[in-house]
Amino acid sequence: MTDDTLSLGFTDSGQSLTDQWFGKDQRITEASDVADQGESVGNYRGSELKRPYSITGDILAYRRCKRQYGYFDEHGFIPARATQLFFGRVVHETLDLAHKHYRGELDNGTKGEIPSDKQIAEFFRRIADSLRAQNMEISEEAEKKALNYVQQFNRKEGPRLYQDVHDTEHALRTDKENYILEGTVDVLLRDGDRIEIWDYKAGRRPSVSELEDYETQLYTYAALYREHNNGELPDGGVIYFLGEETRDNAQFLIDFEEVDVNQSLEAFEKTVQEIKRSRKNQDWESIENPPSEQTCSVCEIKRNCPAYEVDESN
Repeated sequence: MTDDTLSLGFTDSGQSLTDQWFGKDQRITEASDVADQGESVGNYRGSELKRPYSITGDILAYRRCKRQYGYFDEHGFIPARATQLFFGRVVHETLDLAHKHYRGELDNGTKGEIPSDKQIAEFFRRIADSLRAQNMEISEEAEKKALNYVQQFNRKEGPRLYQDVHDTEHALRTDKENYILEGTVDVLLRDGDRIEIWDYKAGRRPSVSELEDYETQLYTYAALYREHNNGELPDGGVIYFLGEETRDNAQFLIDFEEVDVNQSLEAFEKTVQEIKRSRKNQDWESIENPPSEQTCSVCEIKRNCPAYEVDESN
């Protein structure tokens, strides 16, 4: 016959421990047995869980357009035609496969071999098909342009660059007091003792204001790198604009100085606080500084937007 009595464990002799094992003074039958009901257990202090903030997905997106950030990043609206997102992802992910091919990490790949235009096209098509399966779209013209960008970069820069690539899609993350700061470096380059961080941009060299945002992005990456490398900054950074024909126009070179890196972190902190205020007040509409004309021209929520109306009246 099976004993269905609830067991709380066993004695040294192997006998089951039931609730009867506890002495009367050990049993809790009333709330007052636990604590004096007239005694405070302390005030409840609600706390917000630390949220991760990425440099591109949060900080630059919010600075580019607060209203877009509210709709797409905070409320989860899905753009009908995410051409820009498709373009950027297909370029970055194809280049990542090109690096892996050179390292011999892909099937049928030979270590040290620069991918051919045909192989780049195959990588590109694989990524593009995957993005379409996620209901993302891009025009035929834009797709051809993106493929041309990658093939041109691979032919021109691959022979001098790929051999020094230490890591790609290098994830960096650090725990701050009120939030988590994270970012992903496209390429970590090691040439002897020199360390560089590279960031690819799938387009032409932008206006000065946007270029400053990208510069701040790399300064923040440098700060993250410093957190994981005994306080040492990278030796330099490169923002590479794949839409440019010449290397001089394509490369924007950065020397990292402590003062610039620290100022970028302060600016990052300030933007995080602005995002938190916008989230708390659900205020995504009061735009003090209108976005760039390019940002507004491709925006899917520009109708009834005060910033867009201001631009149209000029």
